[in-house]
Amino acid sequence: MNGGEKWAMPVAELERRRDGLLKWMDEAGVAVTVIIDAANLVYLSGIDIGGRLRGRAMVIAADGKHFFVTRSLERYWHEHWQTRTWCRDWALHEDTETLADALIRLAKSLCPGTIGRIGMDMTGLSPTVSFADAGRIAAVADDAVDANTCLTVLRRIKSTPERLALRRAGEISMEGAAAAAAAIHDGASGAEATAAAFRAIVGCEGSQSPISGPHVTSGPRTAMAHSTWNHAKPADGDCVVFVMTGTCQRYSTPIEWTVTRGEPSPARADLLATCTRASEAVLDGLKPGMSSHDGDLLCRRVIEDAGVSKYFMNRTAYGIGQSYGSWMESLVQLKPGDDTEIEPGMTMHVVPALHVPGHGFLIRTLAIEVTQTGCQSLRPPPRFASVL
Repeated sequence: MNGGEKWAMPVAELERRRDGLLKWMDEAGVAVTVIIDAANLVYLSGIDIGGRLRGRAMVIAADGKHFFVTRSLERYWHEHWQTRTWCRDWALHEDTETLADALIRLAKSLCPGTIGRIGMDMTGLSPTVSFADAGRIAAVADDAVDANTCLTVLRRIKSTPERLALRRAGEISMEGAAAAAAAIHDGASGAEATAAAFRAIVGCEGSQSPISGPHVTSGPRTAMAHSTWNHAKPADGDCVVFVMTGTCQRYSTPIEWTVTRGEPSPARADLLATCTRASEAVLDGLKPGMSSHDGDLLCRRVIEDAGVSKYFMNRTAYGIGQSYGSWMESLVQLKPGDDTEIEPGMTMHVVPALHVPGHGFLIRTLAIEVTQTGCQSLRPPPRFASVL
């Protein structure tokens, strides 16, 4: 596990999450809840078997009786997870039985007789549970409600173990970026710098497969945000963009950072300085009790004052945490018109990106954690120069 046990979620933390769900079920009159979204499943159980996400789910009754549902071919993982989770009762299904049919069968076994209300995490469906299948599962009860009403509230405030994993992921991202910067400094191409970054990330204690990247690209190709690496060597004055998503215990803390190969033009240097100031304005100014809208303004006003607001086309920040399919968790955001209250424990990626013709993708992000009095970085400071 490459040392990942150090950052594993304690069983007490997983029990806290389960108890939060059970409390919601009691208050909402839910007899049984079916969890089919991969992120919700790992969040509640801590069980991360790896590989394809097909065929896994959870059924939990209001009294706490439950089944972790997976395919028969994964039966040998059961012993491994016995001491690592509260979720110890497994139900196996053969490939001849669909996951939906297994979930219907198990829900009925946990709640014999009439089921008044069933909870389902309806906003994220498993690769093996279609909308039609979700309807069949919901039909075992008289009424169905969305369990994400509870899970979103639980997941958007990060616990201490979650923040530790995010901080380690931030360190891993920075190791990758530093390796890429050193390679570019020594004359490497984007692909060669990407390989150096990947080598550094894989070598970090606690690292897991990045959800995306790493990617290093330069020149005109940087105009395509989140582009993959290129094989060109950056020319003098070119922008070079690093995209790293260090991951630990499925928690990702990204970095997107633009440097230049050689001295930039004065205009380019000013644009990059604006990106840096915009990120720092959020780090210095965001506090609990503010609205998402007001947090967005911290960044947006810096860009407006620099006269380049027409090149800022996105929200200021999105939530980060568990990464499944994307490093964006987006359970909280900083964006115009959003009156969501900022709370301690929220974690976000601040993305002051400028898309400027002739300059490409200019960005210097921060990953932040909201504290009781303000916020702090989830990543160490850059260990490389702005000009390589």
